[in-house]
Amino acid sequence: MSPNVRSLVPTTVSLCDTEKTVFLLSSAVGLVTPVISMEQVDGMLGHSVNFEIPISLPPQYRIDWNCGHTGKVIVIARLTSGGSPQYNPLYKERTELMENGTLRLNNISFADESTYKTKVFNPVTFNSYVQRYQLTIYSKLTTPLLILNRRSPLISGTDVTLQCDAESQTVTSYTFYRDGQKIICSEPHVICKGSFLDFTSITEHDTGSYTCTIQNPVSSNTSDSIAVTVSVPVSSVTLTSNASGLLWPGRDSVSLHCSARGTNVSYSWSKEDAPLPESSQYHLSKNNSTLIINQVSSDDTKLLTCTASNWVNTETSNKLDFKFAWNPEGSIACISDPYDSRLQIYCSWPGGQPAANVTMIFNNIVTMGQNEVTRNVPFGRSVQKSNLTCISNHLQKRFSCTLLFDFDAESEFAIFMPYWYPIRAKFMFDDQFRTYSFISTSIDANDIRLCWVNIAKTIFAADFNRNQILKNVPNSSYKPFF
Repeated sequence: MSPNVRSLVPTTVSLCDTEKTVFLLSSAVGLVTPVISMEQVDGMLGHSVNFEIPISLPPQYRIDWNCGHTGKVIVIARLTSGGSPQYNPLYKERTELMENGTLRLNNISFADESTYKTKVFNPVTFNSYVQRYQLTIYSKLTTPLLILNRRSPLISGTDVTLQCDAESQTVTSYTFYRDGQKIICSEPHVICKGSFLDFTSITEHDTGSYTCTIQNPVSSNTSDSIAVTVSVPVSSVTLTSNASGLLWPGRDSVSLHCSARGTNVSYSWSKEDAPLPESSQYHLSKNNSTLIINQVSSDDTKLLTCTASNWVNTETSNKLDFKFAWNPEGSIACISDPYDSRLQIYCSWPGGQPAANVTMIFNNIVTMGQNEVTRNVPFGRSVQKSNLTCISNHLQKRFSCTLLFDFDAESEFAIFMPYWYPIRAKFMFDDQFRTYSFISTSIDANDIRLCWVNIAKTIFAADFNRNQILKNVPNSSYKPFF
């Protein structure tokens, strides 16, 4: 036998670490190139795996395939250029050595996990090429189970863990998805640790449909999805309105809006701590978060609140302070009233909201105020032939009135009356009974404020009705005015 040819001799060794009778290479002669690399080969349990030679074969060659470690090397197959493959009987039924030197191993099992080596020998140059392979066997992965450590729905701010349970399967990587998108484990509150996905202080933004995928080099599988719902407690309940100014009772409508932070919030309304009564004035919309009140009144907004709630908690809103407007009753009044030797004049229109603006014009002097303007003027010639004009403005209404003062200097007799009364009045004084009575009915007013003044400007005043007789007048030197 040529010293450059190896022979196959029987012996008993470990078949890839299992005791079997196999054939070993008995000797080796020639130049062997160093092993240049170790290639990782992954195989699926029960399937086939290929070991490929990464170089082109020379015209003349001999290829040897074996497995095992130093001292326990097992020949699997040999192929010589121009010849047919030779197989170890233990591998013949499930091994195929192809013309390009690729070795296919079928129906692999975990017993086949080992180091494999091929040597390509060139009998012309006596050079050898050696390549090693590390075979790892993996089972095909089955569906994992995604487990949530808390019952959903969850409350925002709690710590939550998802586990991708693959049981005893060999898994090389775990990946978690939310709504089909891969979860970024670098987010501040997200931690990925192998089969666990941890949320520290979970937020409402983490709500979604979750799955996990397990993977090894030969297969992958994805869990069924589970729904994770994160609820935010109700907070910041606020009641606002579209009213930017004063409201007119019975005329204006107002829209109230209740807002709150939280998930799946429902709204209800209360008036004076009781449920809002049914009324055609009230109209609810937008999931009851908006209340429209038609022809609003001051009672409609009294102690009116809204309540926001979800399954976590309930909170009630603030109370709104509405400002209403109303006109004073009647119209502005021009009033004169004697007081000692003076005359008090008034421009009055009180009771409005906001207060009415009142302007008094007397003897070309303008005085302004709100609700009422008052002046004291000396009784005498300063009021002769004078006019008192009062003007009021209140929101959308404007009124005015005028008092005419007609003064008789010789008799000190004066008549003060509103401008719409005819200045025609005759009185008769009865010295015996000290009474005055009308002798003319041309004055349209029934109740008139009558005042008398004598030469010394002493004022006597009393209410007088034209259908009555005024009694207890001091004497005839007192002349009437009104």
